[in-house]
Amino acid sequence: MRVALLNTQVPFVSGGAERHAARLAEALRAHGHEAVEVTLPFKWYPGVTLARSIVAAKLLDVSEAAGVPVDLAIGLRFPAWLMHHPNRTFWIIHQYRQAYDLWESGDSELLDDPEGAALRQTILAEDRAALGAGAPLFANSRNVAARLDRFLGLEAEPLYHPPPLADRLAPGETGDYIFAPGRITPYKRLDLMIEALAEAGRGPRLVVAGAADEPAYLDRLQALARARGVDDQIEWLGAIDDDTMIRRYSGARAVVFAPKDEDYGYITLEAMLSAKPVLTVTDAGGPLEFVGDGAEGLVAAPTPASLGRAFARVTEDTALAERMGAAGRARYDALSLDWEHVISRLLADAPTLSHAPPPPAAPQSAHREDAVARLHAAVAPPSASGLPVASPRDAASRFSFDAPASGGASDSPAVDRVAAGIEAAWPRCAAAIGALEGLAPQTILDIGISAPPVLTALLAARFPGARLLGLYEGPGPRTERIRDHGEGADIEVEVAAADPERDRWPWEDSSIDLVVGIEVLQRFALDPYHALAEANRVLAPGGHLLLTTPNIASHRAVGRVLGLEAPYASGGFAPAGGVSARHNREYAPRELPLLGEAAGFGTVSLSTHDMGGASGEDGIDPATAALLARQGHPLELRGETILYLGRKDGPPRGAPERLYTGDPTCMAGRLALAGGPDPEGGADIALTNTSTGWWTVDGPQRTTLLAEWLDAEGRCHGRRALPGPGDPVPPGATAHVTLAVDGAPQGSTPGRIRLHLCQKGAGPFSGTGRAAPLDLPCSREAFDRLGRPA
Repeated sequence: MRVALLNTQVPFVSGGAERHAARLAEALRAHGHEAVEVTLPFKWYPGVTLARSIVAAKLLDVSEAAGVPVDLAIGLRFPAWLMHHPNRTFWIIHQYRQAYDLWESGDSELLDDPEGAALRQTILAEDRAALGAGAPLFANSRNVAARLDRFLGLEAEPLYHPPPLADRLAPGETGDYIFAPGRITPYKRLDLMIEALAEAGRGPRLVVAGAADEPAYLDRLQALARARGVDDQIEWLGAIDDDTMIRRYSGARAVVFAPKDEDYGYITLEAMLSAKPVLTVTDAGGPLEFVGDGAEGLVAAPTPASLGRAFARVTEDTALAERMGAAGRARYDALSLDWEHVISRLLADAPTLSHAPPPPAAPQSAHREDAVARLHAAVAPPSASGLPVASPRDAASRFSFDAPASGGASDSPAVDRVAAGIEAAWPRCAAAIGALEGLAPQTILDIGISAPPVLTALLAARFPGARLLGLYEGPGPRTERIRDHGEGADIEVEVAAADPERDRWPWEDSSIDLVVGIEVLQRFALDPYHALAEANRVLAPGGHLLLTTPNIASHRAVGRVLGLEAPYASGGFAPAGGVSARHNREYAPRELPLLGEAAGFGTVSLSTHDMGGASGEDGIDPATAALLARQGHPLELRGETILYLGRKDGPPRGAPERLYTGDPTCMAGRLALAGGPDPEGGADIALTNTSTGWWTVDGPQRTTLLAEWLDAEGRCHGRRALPGPGDPVPPGATAHVTLAVDGAPQGSTPGRIRLHLCQKGAGPFSGTGRAAPLDLPCSREAFDRLGRPA
């Protein structure tokens, strides 16, 4: 097949986009096709020149060359993708961002052009017409695909590819410098790195490699380094060859990449191939598709102080840097990036117009087998390390649950029964113990203590001498006793009774080192943020939170949806057990770091694994595996069970808006009668804010009152929405509201009014169990004069 790659050329500039096109051409040729880059010189200033570039691209016809048809044109960059060809596919490196996100953020050069707004509308219209005409549409990352959807309403398939040096990059010794490769442009934010270096102190050292698009910008950066007193901590290499680049990656301690809304970013993948942690920022865009905070690197806020702390942390903690680097390499390997997959997607269903013979196609069964193998490798259970026993039967032999202090080991039938009881929980328990490698907690709290408490027993054996605590929704505190026949001693677990979603947990601040919740999160029905915020409160600084929960985005969940079934791992109701006995909400992998960060935890690790049901490749549907692989989804996040380890790195920051209707941190209070009620003066109601947040009086989450009128038999005959406090109420303070409640005098229709504290848009506080309603005698006539119907 003859393929033309439509790309834009900025003379004397060579970066990731140029290397992308060159590698694509090489890969096409390696797969038996003819491929050539058709480049359009691009000058975007002044505005009239940009407009001419658009016209020039549209006037060019690349449908044939020297009388021989070109089978396919692959559009890579604007405005080159506007060239005419009857058979086009688009693989978007990036849009002309000056008309898109940079315009929105106020950073676009078009904003300085008198015709900028008109030019922007022209660009959007041309892109929408070209990209939305029905041709196959791919993006080189999920971030680029999201931009297309956001601004143009077009859906593109993310299609990842290996970086140019993938075959040559390899791990090396951990060095003493932070490496900053890449073109030196304002959008790569070298100024932020210099400011961060100044905040980090004298320890970190920065090595910068790359050519500057504008020499004046490089001069400004070097002047900034001198002004901030860190010029002696920075080595400027300029443009370097590939051999030097590989050597510098290999010998670094970490790699910093802090762009603003990057499209893809080879630097991230090159660092992962070199087993170096990536230091990036929360608005970096593409890098965040591969780097989790505390997992493959550190994700800081885009401020000098926050990024500086990341610099200092990897400089001071070699073990952390090496552990994150190794995780990055493992993550890259699990992605299984290869050009064969890219070529097969770009050329799928493309007609052959020339006489070039098509390359032989692999049979569908081979593709499916490969996809199954890749998915299995990505989600296989982690290797069990640090386990005090090797199997469920060994655990049943060593431990007796709810056993008296005296007595010997259990007989064989009893062992078999206990082993069968803990078989299902074993993979998650083993994975949890393995995730704690390197930790030495002295006090451990299990908020999902189960029967039999096999995880608690394993934790006791893994961490001898640790104090063991448990939390359950029961009638009162109790002591769980486990006989350890291996040590000849009892294990005692102090189990407290509390609702983890509503109550203050019965332990002091900073008194616990590790909180573990195995298969608990999905059972929370009201306020998981409260539970994680309480875990933060009781954990000591630097303490850890370990959670497992079903993955609603697993490959099996996808298969269930494709089969027109609900995706839940367990969606059945449990009438006898209440909401705590069923799955109330299952989570996608990236929601756990979202919830953890909101509660004050940095992500140490996030992984997914198949830990239940059919295991191995036999438990993977080939069609689902092929679909996920073809769409370029991160396979390592498609396992059945999510395993999350977080580290307390600050106080809770507030419930994540994506997961909540309203703000649960403000939904606690107390209602009391301060005076009345009587027909003349009404009733004085005291409203006390017992929450940790301010009650607001305007906006979508303001605090209000809800009134219900109940007759003498307790039947409700109406609701009224009433104003709340007149001024904002801080935590611990009391406000007063006067209501025209008459006390149901003689001659009126008797009944009572029931008052609820309420948050606009979320509902009554009483629904959360944190604010009891207040009942007052009131006539129906007085109630009808209150407020408006709710």
